[in-house]
Amino acid sequence: EIGNAGCIALAESLKTNNTLRELDVGNNKIGNAGIIALAESLKINNTLQKLWLIGNNIGNAGCIALAESLKTNHAIRKLYLYHNMSVIILLQKCKANLQTKALTKIYTNYLPFVLWKFQKQLIILLL
Repeated sequence: EIGNAGCIALAESLKTNNTLRELDVGNNKIGNAGIIALAESLKINNTLQKLWLIGNNIGNAGCIALAESLKTNHAIRKLYLYHNMSVIILLQKCKANLQTKALTKIYTNYLPFVLWKFQKQLIILLL
C-alpha cells in the first residue's frame, strides 16, 4: 500500500513519463492528497490511457481534481473507480464537460453509469 505519500511521488514521475500506458494503483489507501497530486500530473502526462483507482479513499476533493484534469488530458480513455464513494462528483463534472477529448468509459459499482464517446460528445447512459 503506497498511500498518499507514495502516490504523490508516483505522480511526480508521471509528469515526465512518455512510455507508461496503463497504471493500477488500486487498493492502496490513496486519499484526496494523493489523488490531487495524481490529477495534477494528468494535466501534463499525455501517454497514460488506462488508470485503475479501485478501492481507494477518494473523496469529493479528489474527484473534483480528477475531473478537472480530464478537461485537458487527451490520453486517458478508461478510468476504473470501483469501490470509491465520491464518484458521483466526478461523473457530474464529466457530464458537464463535453470537451473531454479521449475518455470513453468510467467504470464504477456505486452508480450504474458508463461514459461513452459518441460523435465527439460524451453522454452518460444508465445501464
